[in-house]
Amino acid sequence: MRFQTTFWLILLAAGLAALIWYQERFYPGAGGTSQLLPGLDAEDVRSVEVIQDNEVIRAERTNRAWRLTQPLNYPASDGGIDNLLTELTLTSRRPLLSERRSTAEKPDATDFGLEPPRIRLNLRTSAKRIGLLIGKETLTKKHIYLQLVGSEGIFLADTSLVAKIPASAAAWRDRDFMNLDDLDFDRIRVQQSGERAFVVQHDPTNQLWRMIEPLKDNADNRRITALLQGLETLRIREFVSDDPDANLEPYGLSSPGLKVILAKQTNVVSEIAFGGSPTNRTGLVYALCPNRKNVVSVPKTLFKRFQRSHTAFRDRRLLRIDAKQVDRIEVEGKRDFTLERQGDSSWQITEPETIPADTALVEDFLTSLNELKIREFVKDVVTDFSQYHLESPSRRYTLKQSKTVDGSVTNRVLAQVDFGTNKVDLVYARRAQDNAVYGVSLAESLDLPQEPYEIRDRQIWDLNSTNLTEVVIHQKGRSRKLIRGDDQEWGVPPGDPGDINSFAVKEALYRLSRLRAKAWVGKGSDIKEQLGFSEVNYRIDLKVARPNRETPAVKTVSFGRKAPTGRPYACVVLGGEPIVFEFPKSVYQLTKRNLTAPPP
Repeated sequence: MRFQTTFWLILLAAGLAALIWYQERFYPGAGGTSQLLPGLDAEDVRSVEVIQDNEVIRAERTNRAWRLTQPLNYPASDGGIDNLLTELTLTSRRPLLSERRSTAEKPDATDFGLEPPRIRLNLRTSAKRIGLLIGKETLTKKHIYLQLVGSEGIFLADTSLVAKIPASAAAWRDRDFMNLDDLDFDRIRVQQSGERAFVVQHDPTNQLWRMIEPLKDNADNRRITALLQGLETLRIREFVSDDPDANLEPYGLSSPGLKVILAKQTNVVSEIAFGGSPTNRTGLVYALCPNRKNVVSVPKTLFKRFQRSHTAFRDRRLLRIDAKQVDRIEVEGKRDFTLERQGDSSWQITEPETIPADTALVEDFLTSLNELKIREFVKDVVTDFSQYHLESPSRRYTLKQSKTVDGSVTNRVLAQVDFGTNKVDLVYARRAQDNAVYGVSLAESLDLPQEPYEIRDRQIWDLNSTNLTEVVIHQKGRSRKLIRGDDQEWGVPPGDPGDINSFAVKEALYRLSRLRAKAWVGKGSDIKEQLGFSEVNYRIDLKVARPNRETPAVKTVSFGRKAPTGRPYACVVLGGEPIVFEFPKSVYQLTKRNLTAPPP
């Protein structure tokens, strides 16, 4: 009995396999493959209609953009429709039943799921209408049955085509929350529940945003731009309600927690509202689509970025400076000085004395001013600045632009900042014509130059090494003299038992004669003691011949301990006072090897 049952089961399976094989490969009328819709140009399709499960989805193309017209009027996503059309142009068909059969041989379309069809697809091009009926899948699930409207032939095609056909209109709806490119606005108003609204306005001249409510101040341009980009890229997660008269209370939109209004001056261009979150989905928030008034859900991330006080959107840069416009810098502090840009774009200290400034240091100075960050908005409206020591500030930096009008030069103030007293690690600051007081990093403010030497040219001297006549080395109480002979070679005076490498000495003196500081450190005798100059006790005197002078000029450099950078501290006298700087490490190594006083 068991043997007979097994035999019949095997026989049935073999018959079924043979049927599938026969149906897929050698069904009468079968032939080679060809394009499903020959000559179809996807760009020429004007409308697409899908009829499935008694639901009609229709989309029409106008000005190269798709829009749903049924079951609702709504912008469509180009990608989904274009993908379907591309698939139709690429799909191949294989004839299953010839349309040239006799009436007696006509197939029953119901056997293939084509009467009624599982899906009907209607296309309209500029020249014709195309109807495609899609039936059920074959037994292998690899193919589907198809029939063109107006033809009795039945074809096979890959099931991948069905995957491109939307199951509902939601699959083709545009999920972009809004498109800012179509909006002309220059104001943004943000209103949070329980908070004061703030308004920012775009300045077309400098392309920056400025806060105009609840106070007038620079806005954080990068943050405002990032929020607008966030609105532009915000994607709808779910379409919740398309009823324009829907009750908004369940969505928290009757009194929204956040409203963002885009306006042109006082005329509202678009209004966006964010409400509550769906139950058990705190990562989403309900929103009203601008200008469409349908309720959707979107990710909550952008909502949180808007949900801050106006202070978060104020620009924390103390100054906005275009360094290219600055022609004059006036510094009032420990020692007043003035910098002026020269015709070749170099800089010069013009007061209290005229000496070259270091262009790179001036550029760093302007960059540091531009990068000063407001750490604390201390008070927005101040009538008495004395409590912050800003009525007579300890330091003031004024940046000006020079203009020549009718032959006379005028200096227009571009920016001015005053620094007052300290508050722990902050220093109070005030901008010109500004009634507010800000807290700025004390350390960052102290990095700004306060005396002329801090920004003077770092070229200590630039001597012609062939004019050096004598070098005296002082080291740990010992001395040594080097003399240049008539043959221009360096040697020691008679009686000095030591020997030197004249070539190496020449190289060391060549480098030393073109000495350039790596960084200014400080000035005065006190700082020399702090930095170990007496401890190191190493000094070099260079005697330089002067034209038409009997006595040579003497240039002296002394050395202290190493700085945290690994470079040694060095000191020279400039303008009658000792100036300490960081000495180039490579030059020091060469100097230390070849310009030393030998031990006794």
